[in-house]
Amino acid sequence: MADRYRAVLAIVTDVSAPPWGELTRSVLPTAFNESGLDWQEVDYVRSAPGLLVAAPAATAGRLAEGFVQALADALPGLSGPVRLGLGLAVGICHRDAKGWFGDAVTTARRLAKPASTSEDVRLAISTVVQDIVGAFGPDYTEVADAEPPYWVRMASGRRLSPAVLPARVTPAVTDIAEVVHTIAEPVASFAEQLPLMLSSDVAPSDVLAWMYRALGVDSPRLLDDRNGRRLLSRLMRCYKRRGTASGLAELIELRYGVDAEILDPGGTTWSTSFRAPLRQPPASVTVFLDTDKPLDGLDEVIRSALPVGVGFQISRRQHR
Repeated sequence: MADRYRAVLAIVTDVSAPPWGELTRSVLPTAFNESGLDWQEVDYVRSAPGLLVAAPAATAGRLAEGFVQALADALPGLSGPVRLGLGLAVGICHRDAKGWFGDAVTTARRLAKPASTSEDVRLAISTVVQDIVGAFGPDYTEVADAEPPYWVRMASGRRLSPAVLPARVTPAVTDIAEVVHTIAEPVASFAEQLPLMLSSDVAPSDVLAWMYRALGVDSPRLLDDRNGRRLLSRLMRCYKRRGTASGLAELIELRYGVDAEILDPGGTTWSTSFRAPLRQPPASVTVFLDTDKPLDGLDEVIRSALPVGVGFQISRRQHR
């Protein structure tokens, strides 16, 4: 993705396993809508130690004002008390497969610190945001002794009075909510990280071995760790071309780093009668290699990529 000018909101909490899933499903969308913002315009990713939200730069003004109170008002809907620390910065950001990065992201993360015990939300904004927003209300306090300085405001949600609290909140309901918070949310967090854990680029060797078995890779023991990762990352393309000359050439290049040329005489051989032994085709596939060195396990690699019953021979390619 190309570089984008973004308002970046870094969010952290004061608890080790907050309900991130519920925050992104209901709390944050509600706070965005209540403050006149569109949640559909943002891109959010889980990023240690919390959540990173990238929004259009034009949203910085509302994020610095009405959004703070709207978020504090939406927090009591969670199963347990959660205090949020927010850092807001604006600048050029970059997006790759793992998320957003750039100076604005670094600044937002530096500013995000959990709220105090007397408040629900703490928002710190950079001087760039202050310059964009211009004059704002008296809720902000300048932290002038920091380098660079920044501005902070706090907000607390509007609590329900005892008269409007549900009349039949039993201990059992409280226990169920606690179980959901303790068990379901860590599972949801694990599920969010699963695509990264199964990435062929970073998965540990034991996970790679499981991926070999799950995806049906032939002879994984013939592949070292580096070439195994390359094979898995290109697995779909290899398997779409399996049984073809180009597919075999690519597999040899993946395994040994050697260029190969495959000469396929073509033709199909059929049995003369039901269950009769399959006769060998009149000519076998010839594999021309750009090396004279012996390649360990080459016969097995070639045989795994050829159609059943097709023979082969190996030769040195003569360059013209």
